[in-house]
Amino acid sequence: MTNETNSIFDKDFVAGTAIRRRDLMPLALKIYVWFFVIAAALTIVRSAYSYSTVDTFRSFTTLSSLDILNFIMMLATPFLRFLPNLFLLLERRWAVLLTLVTVGISILLQCYNTFKMYYLAPGAMFLVINLFILLIEVPYVIMLWKIKDKWENVAVAKVP
Repeated sequence: MTNETNSIFDKDFVAGTAIRRRDLMPLALKIYVWFFVIAAALTIVRSAYSYSTVDTFRSFTTLSSLDILNFIMMLATPFLRFLPNLFLLLERRWAVLLTLVTVGISILLQCYNTFKMYYLAPGAMFLVINLFILLIEVPYVIMLWKIKDKWENVAVAKVP
């Protein structure tokens, strides 16, 4: 008969006390993350498809540098929304900070576009859509801000 004692260096000891980062996320935040991952992926696919159906894109010899830049930015914008949320699902330590920065930039751009379009071409539909997007992103930022410290300092990414 062997005499077994638990040590702080045993895997069982660590597994019993470890907190996964995903466990820190409330259900609403998980829904937000999955929503933004799926929405960004669908936007990337839609943008690539809609741009590929344009006649100027079909002939590669006539593409200008502005067309290429437009295509890259059309894909890069949703890709920058996709990556931070994917890193949240993968439980990276710096993912919350990256997501807060990208959502903050997105909110600032939404505000700028709302005021710019409201004064250039007043339209209620554009204003309603932008306000709806802002109302979706503000609770997302608040939930991310609440778990930021625990996410970075307390939790571990994966239990061995």
